[in-house]
Amino acid sequence: MSDKLKKKQHNYLLQPRFVTEHQYDSNMRQIFRFLLFSALIISVASCTERVEDCLDINATNFRPDADKACEGCCVYPELEIETSQIFKRIGLDTNSFRADSVFVTSENDTFQLNEARFLFSDIKPYKGQELFETNDTIFIGVEGEPSQVLFVDDFTSITTDGFTFTVGEFRETGLFDGVEIRWGPGDADVVVPDSLYGNSHALAHGQDSTWNSTDGYFHFYLDINEEPGNDDSQRIILVSGPGFDQILNITGQFESETGFNVTIKLEIDYFVLLSGVNFENQTDLQIRETIKSNLPGSLSVQ
Repeated sequence: MSDKLKKKQHNYLLQPRFVTEHQYDSNMRQIFRFLLFSALIISVASCTERVEDCLDINATNFRPDADKACEGCCVYPELEIETSQIFKRIGLDTNSFRADSVFVTSENDTFQLNEARFLFSDIKPYKGQELFETNDTIFIGVEGEPSQVLFVDDFTSITTDGFTFTVGEFRETGLFDGVEIRWGPGDADVVVPDSLYGNSHALAHGQDSTWNSTDGYFHFYLDINEEPGNDDSQRIILVSGPGFDQILNITGQFESETGFNVTIKLEIDYFVLLSGVNFENQTDLQIRETIKSNLPGSLSVQ
């Protein structure tokens, strides 16, 4: 390249560059757009409402995307008893133990079921030798006590017109080996607070409850017709009183997972429960004692 050409190129590079008015306006518009967009993003981010919900992983309504823990909104798993109530006579089909059905006992005694009810309490799943309780509690008056006493509220009424019954809040997890259950209310002299009257609580007084004014709370209620289809042959067997309290150890594994309800699948075989019962020839006391003796073998965890 000649010296003359080099000098011309050098002079061109040293010449000042002028921005036209059009170019200036275009650049300013781009900068304005950028600043406006940035301000909008910051504004939206600052105005977004923070999500307040349950951040306890043990709860059934755990919400991992929440920004802030709520106060008192977490709902925890419940212990449930799911029943399979059957009449499993050897050599015959297994029938559901339901109202208006006709059954034959081991003594070839035919009867028609109207209704049956159990009252259970002190329901404690166990692992090895360790027992676990539900977290619900209730204040109940007791005869002879000056004030109400705090009980674990695991009183559960099981009837033949239902399948699943809630015991109470339960947060323990893992594999359980079985469940310990008390047959009856535990303390026969409990006095139910007025707040429970008429509601669905197991201790509530009402038409379909496990209580009456004569006998108090009862462990088991059986309403049958000794002659199927004949309402005049109705007979009611009530098992009640401290002498019938039993602590039942029912083996059978079940699992509890974090954040989910725990279900114990309890099978009640009424053929076993009523084995040896003869409604025609036995007194109420004989029938009650037979039922008490048969009860442990009639329950199992599936």
